[in-house]
This record gives sequence, structure tokens and C-alpha cells, in this order.
Amino acid sequence: MEANPNSSEEDKLLESRSSEEDSTADPTDRLLQQHQSQRKCNWHTFTISGLTVALVASNLLWASFPTTIREPPFNGGKSALPRTHTHFDTCSKPVLRREWRNLAQHEQLAYLGAVICLANTPSRSRSIGSIYDDFAFVHMQIGAHTHEAAPFFPWHRMFLHLWEQHLHDFCGFEGALPYWDWTLDWENLAASPIFSNVTGFGGDGGHIIASALDDGSSCVGDGPFRDLELLYMNSTIQRHCLARGFIRYEDKADGHISGNHVRPSAVARLLDQEHYYHLNNATQWEMHNAIHWGLRGDFSQWSSANDPIFYLHHAQLDRIWWLWQQKRASRSTEYYGLKSRQSEETASIQDLLHYLELGSSIPVSEAMQVDAGTLCYRY
Repeated sequence: MEANPNSSEEDKLLESRSSEEDSTADPTDRLLQQHQSQRKCNWHTFTISGLTVALVASNLLWASFPTTIREPPFNGGKSALPRTHTHFDTCSKPVLRREWRNLAQHEQLAYLGAVICLANTPSRSRSIGSIYDDFAFVHMQIGAHTHEAAPFFPWHRMFLHLWEQHLHDFCGFEGALPYWDWTLDWENLAASPIFSNVTGFGGDGGHIIASALDDGSSCVGDGPFRDLELLYMNSTIQRHCLARGFIRYEDKADGHISGNHVRPSAVARLLDQEHYYHLNNATQWEMHNAIHWGLRGDFSQWSSANDPIFYLHHAQLDRIWWLWQQKRASRSTEYYGLKSRQSEETASIQDLLHYLELGSSIPVSEAMQVDAGTLCYRY
């Protein structure tokens, strides 16, 4: 695969960020004023200085699998809870997250309608964009640094919870976040019902209207999100369509998505991993990246939360972690790896997870169980 020609510039952008653990301020206020000024001059794109984003593998389409993964001194894969920690009360009525095709049609349409509603609800923290855009921004600014690091699973678990809560609070959604079990579709992922133009998220761009991403993807022309206008494109503000461009990354065949890394046997191997560190890294470099790469377009960018399938894909990854945790009681507190993508520090279950304006910062320990504390759901 080709190397990303902009990688050195991106690395400089990443290095310019002080520390995402201490980042709670919104860096876009000054830049939004720039954006409004530039719009008067018909300038539609500018770089957000200080916006540090890093989805696994620098540029998902043109990155190869790593030969090595940095590993801190191994301690058996456990991170002990602080002595002051008290066990959270177990929730009594957890909501059930179901696979997309197990929802009734009216439930699918209700979820799709709520997502569109969130995309039409103005941001409550910025003068431009929607709450939908806010989620893409927070993932770029904070969530991207959890890739290739220990917080990947817990950060995204709480991020999905916040997404679900915003659907409830702002759009009256009464259901639970669904997930996409791609193991059911691995032999022909492109034909999955998730891409239905009636009861799904629309399909491939189909090379009808080229996207602004300049990666061979096209604007999604069918389904409920065909008119979706997105605000963020990686480290820039640039309004654009939702783009996809299915590609089988082994031979770069258009219109196909490789299922090799999401077949049932691949998930079974994951669930046999002994330690959190190895589960976390293997999940990211296999099924997580395989779907991001395969859909291309917005889903293969740092701003991947632009694609509404993001939330169902990551719910499936959360489900895998949950299944792994169910196999041994001690795994509800097993947590190990690097503190962040750019850190050499060993992670701790006491570390804080940040979500900017979407929600309060919480310790990792609060995201370790789905049926305790803030969280109350099951698969």
C-alpha cells in the first residue's frame, strides 16, 4: 500500500498538541470567527490549528499493518482499582441493545429518524454545525488519541452512551442503540441489510458524484442520509456530503468489502485472548480497521464519526469487549496498555476520559461495566 504523502505534516500537527488529558477547552471559538470571515471571501476550507486527530494508522486507506506495537512493561494485564473505589450499584433493568436486522421496521425507522433529527439540531456549544457535528468533532479531538492505546474500549463505550442519551434527550428516541454484527455478513459485506436504502443507512457512493475527499469515494446518493451535509473533514471545516466508496483493500476492487477479518472465526480468536492488552490491540488492527478501510469515504478518515454507521460498528466492538468480559469476573477491572496514542505512560483505571461539551469527564473505572453506575444495558 502507498504511504500517506501528508504524513509528516500530520505528525507535526499531532505533535503541536500539549496533552489531551488536560484538554477541556474548546479550541474552535477563534477559528469559527476566522471561518465566518473566510466565507465572505468564498474561502470554504481552513485548517483548525490545534485540532489534533489520529485515527489508527495515520491514513486508513494507505497504511499497512504495523510490524510492532509499543508495549509498556507487562504486569499480567491488570490495573488495580484504587483502594478508595467502591463498587457501583448494579442496574436492575438494563436496556437490551439488539442487532440491526433484529429490529422491527418501525424501530429501524425510529432510530434513523432520530439520527436525522440530531443532524438537524443546532449545536449548543458552537455557532455553526449541529449536535451531530459536535460528536464528530469530539471524536477527532479526543477519541482519536485513544486508538492504539488502552482507553480505546472504555472511551468509545461512554461515547456511545452519550450518543444514545443525546438521541433520547433531543430527539425523543425511546429505543436502545443497535449494533451491526458484521460476522453475519462477512461473505458479502456490501450486500448487508445495513446498507438498505429504505431500512438502512444507504449504500456505496457508486461513483456518481465524486466526494470532496479525493480518495475515490462518492457522495451517498440513496437512503435517508443522501442529503446529509457534514461540517468537519479531518482537521478542516469543510461542508461536504456523506461519502463512501466500498473497496476490497487486498486488491483494491471497487464495490466490495473484504470480510476476512470479521468472519466468525476471527471473533472467536479474539475472545480467546487472555489479556486486555492483546484483545484491545488485536480488535483495533483487525475488525475495527477492516470496516473503516472497507467503506472508505468519511468512514476511513479521522472524522469517521461523520458516517452514522460509525455508532453501530463501534457498538459491535463494544459488544465483543463485553462478551470477553463475561468470560471471567476479574475482567470487569482488567485494563492495561499505553495511556494514549502519543504517550509512553502506562494507563491506569483511575485515568480520566474526556468528552468536552458532550459530557463530564469520568474515570476509566466508570466505563468498565455496562450494568453498573452510569451505564445500564446489555447485548
